[in-house]
Amino acid sequence: MTLEDFARMTTDVIRDASIEGYLPTVVLLDTQEFRVIQGIPADVDHREAIQNVVRRSSYQMREFFLGVQSSPTQITVGHFRPGQPTAFMEIAETSDGYSATAISSCEWWKVS
Repeated sequence: MTLEDFARMTTDVIRDASIEGYLPTVVLLDTQEFRVIQGIPADVDHREAIQNVVRRSSYQMREFFLGVQSSPTQITVGHFRPGQPTAFMEIAETSDGYSATAISSCEWWKVS
């Protein structure tokens, strides 16, 4: 699976359900497990919540994809590989549906 594949899968999910209900997601590539983070308190930003889960679970030692709603009309997806820069894409709602675009960096992502 590539980041583009994961972005397409995420787009399919939000096309059926909407961006508004998207929960932070981690896909562990070595086990092909999808982990959806639920039960996040209302006052906790989902971008912080996914990073907290990654750190607490030591996922930063593994390769994974991540997806999180980063604004009311955007989802940021990423491909994390230990020792390498994380690659990111943004999925945005447009008048024609959804569009995924590569971005060079993600200022809120602090996991390395």
